[in-house]
Amino acid sequence: RTQVSNVFSVFSSGKSYSTVPNYGAAVTYDISANGSSAYIVSNMGFGKGGAAFNNPELTVRNESTVAFDLNGLAGAHPFYIRSGASGTSYFSNTLIHVAVDGTISTGASAQGKNSGVLYWQIPHDIVSSGRDSYTYVCSSHPSNMKGNVVVKDTGAI
Repeated sequence: RTQVSNVFSVFSSGKSYSTVPNYGAAVTYDISANGSSAYIVSNMGFGKGGAAFNNPELTVRNESTVAFDLNGLAGAHPFYIRSGASGTSYFSNTLIHVAVDGTISTGASAQGKNSGVLYWQIPHDIVSSGRDSYTYVCSSHPSNMKGNVVVKDTGAI
C-alpha cells in the first residue's frame, strides 16, 4: 500500500485522514457517546459554553450533504440512519462512509460504523412527514441512543 502524502482535515472536525474525498458537507456533526444512555453531538454551533447535547434533534435540508464524524465513539456504538422512529428500516440510498484508512463504503454497507465519517447526501425528493421520519440510532442501544433528524425542503426557502 502506498502512503499518501496529501493529508488534510475533514471540514472542521480536526481529524486527519489520508485520501478523504471532499463530499461538500454543509455541516459536520461530531458524534460521541454518553455511556450507553445517549449519543452526544458536541458541535451544533449553539449552547452555553459550547455545551454538548444528548440525542439532539437535527434539522437538515434536502439537496444538501451532512457529515457525521464518528471517531468519538471509540468503536462501541454502531451508528445508523433509520427511516422512521423504530424498527430496522435503515436508509441506504446516498450514504457514503469513509474509514480512517480511506476505505469507502456506500449504501447499506456505509451503515453501522463506529469510526470514520458518514456522509448523507440527502436527496431532493425526501422531506420529513413528521418529527420522527428519520432518526439516527445505535443498533446496540436503540431505545436510549437515538435522535430525530428533521429533513426540511430546500425548495420552500
